[in-house]
Amino acid sequence: MAKESDGRPQARRGDQGLQRSAVAAASPPPLDPLRAAAGVRTHDIIPIPVLLGIFAVVWILVVWLMWPAFQRDFTRYRSLKKQREGDYAGAIPLLKSLAAENAENPFYRLEIGRAYLKIGDPESAVKWFTEAQEKRNNIPASEDGKKPPPPDFNTDLGLAYFAKGDLVNAEKHLKLGMEHDRLDPRARFALGELEFKRGAYRKAVEHFKVVANNPEYRAKVLDYYTRLETEMFKDLAELPATSPETGANTTATEATTSAP
Repeated sequence: MAKESDGRPQARRGDQGLQRSAVAAASPPPLDPLRAAAGVRTHDIIPIPVLLGIFAVVWILVVWLMWPAFQRDFTRYRSLKKQREGDYAGAIPLLKSLAAENAENPFYRLEIGRAYLKIGDPESAVKWFTEAQEKRNNIPASEDGKKPPPPDFNTDLGLAYFAKGDLVNAEKHLKLGMEHDRLDPRARFALGELEFKRGAYRKAVEHFKVVANNPEYRAKVLDYYTRLETEMFKDLAELPATSPETGANTTATEATTSAP
């Protein structure tokens, strides 16, 4: 009896162990609770190496397709940076590459002309300003279908001709620029300089007084006013004067130097 009573608990403990093993083998713990809840199979539908390969191919395609736009934008950034830094000679090759890529864009040609003018090459500036003026109608329409009025680059052409010493063409294009914008301070000041150079001081003053209060031109206008005063007094000094003692005509300079 003792042996039988001793064996029963052992058999029960053995049965419990077998039952636990059977349950564990029948339902292993899921590695992914979400997959278990959704009833998805535990193995991957697409192997991870394949997914990585697809991602790499897509990334390469995106870079390949976006590279021209990125390269153009980066070139544009470099050209603007060099102009801000005053390195106009370094900006010219970058601007030329942009102009070659977009043959109908007048604004790259405008910037090239201004850069040449900054480095003292008005001959090249005239060439590029002329191209910009010829292409000024190539402005695309806005989103609502309206085409903006074309820009005008005659003032820039006039400034280039003035720097070149061609006063006739300078006057022509500066006045054409003023037809587009009558108060353009660049055209007004340049025409004042042009008339001063010709000795037409009254005409020069008419242009200078338009920009006299412009902070960008105030100091330059005051300098010209000082020079105008000097020029006018120089003319007065050379006028003939009658000596009260001799009655002879002498210049004001001679009268001053001969006084005791």
